[in-house]
Amino acid sequence: GLSRSTAHRIVKCLLDEGLLEYDEDARRYHIGGLVFDLGLSSAARQQQILRWRALVDDLARSCGATAYLIGRSGYEAVCLYKADGSSVLRAIPVEVGQRRPLGVGAAATALLAATTEADMENVLKAVVPHLRDSSRLSEGQVRRLVDEARRAGLVESRGNVAEGVYGLGMALPGTTG
Repeated sequence: GLSRSTAHRIVKCLLDEGLLEYDEDARRYHIGGLVFDLGLSSAARQQQILRWRALVDDLARSCGATAYLIGRSGYEAVCLYKADGSSVLRAIPVEVGQRRPLGVGAAATALLAATTEADMENVLKAVVPHLRDSSRLSEGQVRRLVDEARRAGLVESRGNVAEGVYGLGMALPGTTG
């Protein structure tokens, strides 16, 4: 019952998000790789949350600020868990399930800094065209923040995503290192 143009826009969005793939030879659509990833990652993500939840809760309690557990998903960082702090003044720029390009925000930059140089270059090719849509950063600034993070082991974001918002990010070891 949808118009052709509406159906086309919906299909294009599903393609852009990786939920659908198009086979040009067969001229057919298929379920995209992200659907497969979502199915596989559910149990793994829950284990990550359980592994780190107490630490995130303790961090929010001890510093009074909101603390997050952010995980990597392709070229993006996704918020897996959020613990509210006790501070009266709060800037909550991220909600559970929200995604940002790797390199945008403290946690997403820490995740990018924890990758290999080759992986970082692939990520930057994909995300640089979208930086202005989601941040105040240029490619050069992301590279500088990644270099600083690799030296210091943490990332500071001072208004890079939202005016007046400070973020501190650190990559935590996964089960493989």
